Amino acid sequence: GVGRPYAVGNVPFAETVTVIERRDSSLVDKNRLLSVYARGVGLVYRERQLLDCQTSLACNQTADVADVNFGTKRFQRLISYGKE
Repeated sequence: GVGRPYAVGNVPFAETVTVIERRDSSLVDKNRLLSVYARGVGLVYRERQLLDCQTSLACNQTADVADVNFGTKRFQRLISYGKE
């Protein structure tokens, strides 16, 4: 969404933009890249998932991780920001 509030941990941001850069999936593959940018700050959150699953349930994160054949999940969260 555009202009919506978003929080990273307990740090709130009043205006953000969420960009879905990639959302490709099939019954057994998931390829997702999502970024959140805050006004006046820049990138505050990024999520990247590349999964090869045994079932569609596993790729939708509702099944046991044992159903994922291989892949990666990477989450980046803003730790701090400001001027020096």
